[in-house]
Amino acid sequence: MSSDDEDSPPKELLQPVTQFQLPPSLSSSLSMETNTPTPVKKAYQITFPSRDEEIQYTRKLLNHCSVFNGDPEQLTTWLKDTSTVLVNEGYPETDHPFIIRHLLADDALDYYLAHEDIIFNFYDLRKLFLHKHHLLTPLRTVSTLDSIGTLPLNTTPSLLSSTQLPITTSDAPVGHTTFTFNQSIDELTQNDIRKTIIEDLQRNTPKFTGEHRQDVIKWLKHINNKFDTAGIPDVKRFDFISQLFAKSALDWFYDNKTKLNHSWSDFLEQFKRTFDSPNRARIAMQKLHSYTQSPQQDMRTFCIEMRKLFLEADPEMSSTMKLELLLAKVHPSYRLDLLKQQPKDIDDFEIMAKDLENTYLVLDAIEQNVQSIHGLGSRVIIAL
Repeated sequence: MSSDDEDSPPKELLQPVTQFQLPPSLSSSLSMETNTPTPVKKAYQITFPSRDEEIQYTRKLLNHCSVFNGDPEQLTTWLKDTSTVLVNEGYPETDHPFIIRHLLADDALDYYLAHEDIIFNFYDLRKLFLHKHHLLTPLRTVSTLDSIGTLPLNTTPSLLSSTQLPITTSDAPVGHTTFTFNQSIDELTQNDIRKTIIEDLQRNTPKFTGEHRQDVIKWLKHINNKFDTAGIPDVKRFDFISQLFAKSALDWFYDNKTKLNHSWSDFLEQFKRTFDSPNRARIAMQKLHSYTQSPQQDMRTFCIEMRKLFLEADPEMSSTMKLELLLAKVHPSYRLDLLKQQPKDIDDFEIMAKDLENTYLVLDAIEQNVQSIHGLGSRVIIAL
């Protein structure tokens, strides 16, 4: 063997790496991650064997928890107190959607209803409320992102000494690249929420096709609520909306895209004019006059439905007309007492009606307990 052969490195080390095969365990894990679809979680709806058990459950809940109306100054206290009750009483997460609907009112309830499809438990609601009022501080592995604001990383890979080849020395400095992280914690949090909402829109929102049975206003309200929560600007909304169209609606969008001047407001105006029913107001007014509170419908749900009908029938409807319709459509068992209390407007009506409903629930419970005691006494006498 010659001296040149002894000094030169083995030929195997000089061959380029053309293939690299993952270990079986890592390969199977990666395959499972890429091929297994992620199940979509759905909210659970609690049911009760009887109306009496639902009343008892609701009464116990309201006795232990306060109702939150959206006041930012009360948010932290309400979240803390409610979370404590849920843990101490051992309420399962499957009950949370039912519980949440009974512990929210006014602006807080409207906010919940606008995001109901992405809230599966109390902790989802807590995160959204904290973010809404800029109180959310995500947990990170470092105390602040400023500590890695400028992080120099060496782009020259290290070489193993056993395979290191002779390198010609030179005075040229070793190159490196500096990566700068400029996103704040708030921006990262907003990006996470925006990504979740956009994915939910693409996955769960029914596409608008332009058919007559689709409610244009309701569909647009749902889309706008999602966009507002995600903080998506109007220009981006215009770019994204075509992904939620199909059939004739998608054809209409592309035919008129240039005329809309890339403007979200122009799009909304033309879209409603094209696809909304000209008889909407008349149909909504007919529905409003035929609508009444059913015996099984709670007062909060009744007031919400009436507010929706007011808006659909006549956005400029007077407060006096709304109050008269509420008194006419409320269940007769409440009407006389509400007339005696003389509410001044629809907000006043809703507060009085909810208080009256809670009073009736307590009286019903007391009456049932008295009947149970009398029944037990009768059985004891017969036994004797």
